[in-house]
Order: sequence, then C-alpha cells, then structure tokens
Amino acid sequence: MCASVSPEISSAVGLALRSRCPFIVYRLPDDDTVVFHANPGGDNAVADFGADVIVQPFDASLPATHIIAECDAAALLALNARGLLPAAPAQEEACPKSTSRDEYLRSLSAVIDSLRRGDGRKVVISRIKVVETRDLDKVALADAVFSEFRRAFCFFYYHPSLGLWLGASPELLLGRDGCGILHTMALAGTRPAGTCAPWDRKNIEEHRAVTDFIVEKLRSCELKPEVGECATLPYGKAIEHLCTKVSARASDSSSFKRVLEALHPTPALCGYPVGFALEAIGRAEAHCRSCYGGYISVGDAAYVNLRCARIYSDGSCCLFAGGGIMPDSDPDDEWAETERKASSLLSIIRKCQY
Repeated sequence: MCASVSPEISSAVGLALRSRCPFIVYRLPDDDTVVFHANPGGDNAVADFGADVIVQPFDASLPATHIIAECDAAALLALNARGLLPAAPAQEEACPKSTSRDEYLRSLSAVIDSLRRGDGRKVVISRIKVVETRDLDKVALADAVFSEFRRAFCFFYYHPSLGLWLGASPELLLGRDGCGILHTMALAGTRPAGTCAPWDRKNIEEHRAVTDFIVEKLRSCELKPEVGECATLPYGKAIEHLCTKVSARASDSSSFKRVLEALHPTPALCGYPVGFALEAIGRAEAHCRSCYGGYISVGDAAYVNLRCARIYSDGSCCLFAGGGIMPDSDPDDEWAETERKASSLLSIIRKCQY
C-alpha cells in the first residue's frame, strides 16, 4: 500500500469487504487525510447526520443511502478480534455488458436529431465499459486511484443496496465554508489534455448551459449568485474541462440542503431542460446509472459521483463515462471523448491485477 492509505485502513477495508459491512474510504481534494467509516450495525445503527456519508443515486426520486459513521478502522478491527464480524457470501446481480459502439452511436444520432428539432438544449448520454479482471486487488486499486488523483474527491465505498464503487470526482456539486458561503461549479466541456487551440463552440455552449442552470437554481432559492471566470481544469493525463466557479451567501442554515436538492441532477450529468433530458436518457440508455451521476455528501460538501466504476465480486469492473450532447455534436467525437474519460481509471485497473 502507498502512503495515501494507512495499513490500518487497508486492513479494515479488506475486513469490511469479506464481511459485507457497509463502509466508505474517502479523501477530499488536495488533502492528505484519508477517512474511513464503517457501519457494521447496518440500518439498525444510530445515524449522525453531521458525520454520516450520504450517497444519492442519479435518480433523484430514489431514497439516499446513509453509510453511518458507526466506527473507524481501529474499532472495526477490534470487533473482528472479538469474533463479531463473520465473513459473508457475496450476493449481488450479475455485471451488465458493455455498451457497443454501434449502440452508442445510434442513441446519439437519435438524441442529436431531437436537439436539432429544438426539443431541448443538451442531453448527457452515458455508456458502460466492462472489464473482466484476473485476481484484482481491490484495496490496492483504491489506493492507486487515491494516489493518482490528488486534486479530486476520491471515494471507495460499499453498501449491500448499492454494491462496491470506486472513483475520483473532479466536480463539487455544493460546498459550504465557515463563513456561510455556498460554493458550486459548472464543469462541462471536455477535450484532450494540453490542447493549445481555443475552446470550440460546441464545448462553450455546453458549458454555458450548465452555468445558466446553476445561476437560475440559486436565484430560485432566493440567493444572489456570483459567477467567477471560466477556466481550464485538467483532469488526470488525458483530458481537461471548462470550469466556472459559482458562489452565493447562504440565507440560513437550511440553505445547503435546499440548494443541493435544487441542483441535482445538474445539466453536467443530465442535460437541459432537465425534464426533457431525463426522458431522452431513459430512451437512449439500456443500462441503469445507479450511483453514477448522483452525489456523495460528506459533512459540508457534496461531490458528483463520476469518473467511477462499480466493482463486482468476480472482479469485473463496470466503468461509466458520458458526454454532453449538443445539436452540433459529432457521434464519433463523442465516442472518443468517453474513451478518454474512461482511460485513466482503466489503466490503473489493468495495473492492479496479480
């Protein structure tokens, strides 16, 4: 294990996986502290909404799952030493099949036709890429991801109702600082890392749709948004994004939850208008997004669940990647973009097999 995850946390994660105990390991962006919470008592444990982690699926109508901060790594290991954490058999659905290139391109063509008719402004269409691995070291994989993506919110969690997920998200959905200021970002528009040319019209328009939505939602919550300068944000070695930070002073202590509910799902992972985009996604995608495109809330910050994979008990890894589809999108270019988005995590997975 690398220094990013301690040996104690590494042991606790392995134990939690064997016993099918709900847990999460996470690290905030640009932070050296790796946090582990486990929930051996399951739904019978007493929730502490200040310390618990909340996982909200993409489908906002579905209930959120709480990973209750019942014990840390040392406490979980102590429970095991007392014989209170027996191993449990794996029980989960089979891993789905990858989205084929032909299937994805057909879906995009139908969506683009709809957008050109003026039915909507943007739709995010995702696909899945399934990798079958041999003797995958899941804990080493998580550690490698935490080490690689220092500027991202890195997460590795398991819950019986959700499965095992790993990711490194560059996107803050909503945060609150000690002065009561709410922070969010428009993260949309993607191109190969190191591109020297100006951003093209398609990416600029895609980004503007997300920024406009965020401003609109903050104003609907009776807040006064302040929009920062648009900048280029690198992610890993393969891609870079357009990013605009937006902030607003919270009116009261309930603003965080109210704004969070208003923002999810954003056009960065859904589209715009949201109702139209959700219907288009339902028609275009054969797979279930589950946690992809949802969010993970930790204390005073919530991050979008993206650049992620679900890991199955047989070692199969289901990677999720999507792209913002606009009226002038080219399906082949969009396929290539999803390949680049999945490439960083995919390369790490391939290195973590025995």
